[in-house]
Amino acid sequence: MLINKTLLATGNKRFANYIIDTIFYFIIYFFINITSLLSCRWFNMEESFFHFSDIFTFKWFVFWVFFWQLLYFLQEYSTQRTLGKYITGTKVVLATGLKPGAEFILVRTLCRLIPLEALSFGEIKVELGYHDSISKTYVIDVKKFEIALLLDNAFDEIGTVEQ
Repeated sequence: MLINKTLLATGNKRFANYIIDTIFYFIIYFFINITSLLSCRWFNMEESFFHFSDIFTFKWFVFWVFFWQLLYFLQEYSTQRTLGKYITGTKVVLATGLKPGAEFILVRTLCRLIPLEALSFGEIKVELGYHDSISKTYVIDVKKFEIALLLDNAFDEIGTVEQ
């Protein structure tokens, strides 16, 4: 079954995915930072790599970007979903509705590094962001997809007679 416009996740769901994922990643980063700080104190180390005073340094920025991309890749490759996508009932698929392979998810993840990529959704009549269109992936509404799949299978069964 090919993906069509009616199966795509709405802009509101896509935005909710982004907000939920961002909050989730900050919570994980906070946990990593606290764990690192406590470990350094426990082992009498003078400085932690992850320290809150570094929040506006290049080192922090590079770590955050790498961390963010790694989490996106691992989640979307393994389950086709991030936490935000689970909560909003969406997932990443290919045009055929199948699970994307690692190469598609890697391209999708790296495309998020394009400067101002998030603004690609704001263009007139653009329903896919650059990370969707370049990677040839789609974020769909899971319930709509499952209903369409059932209907597609039902139409395939029409006319077949078991003897």
